Amino acid sequence: MELAERKQTPRLREEPLKNGHTDGPSQCGSCWSATYNGRTIHILAVDHAGSGLNIAQHAMDDLTNGQAAYLGRVDAAVAPVDSSYCGL
Repeated sequence: MELAERKQTPRLREEPLKNGHTDGPSQCGSCWSATYNGRTIHILAVDHAGSGLNIAQHAMDDLTNGQAAYLGRVDAAVAPVDSSYCGL
């Protein structure tokens, strides 16, 4: 199923590098949770980032209760979850 066909497009993210490289295709399409100050969002991995997560401002606003621009970066707890959390 193409993302454009989905009723609710999941949040997308770039995944962190592991030992200087990504885990390749095995991580692409994986679903993750990010939790910050008791708020959790679910995001779909589509690319890699140098470190941490790189998510869109609207996803960061959801995670930080509208404070993405003010906070810039946060330390969130991140964990892989079942793909059903991302609507897959």
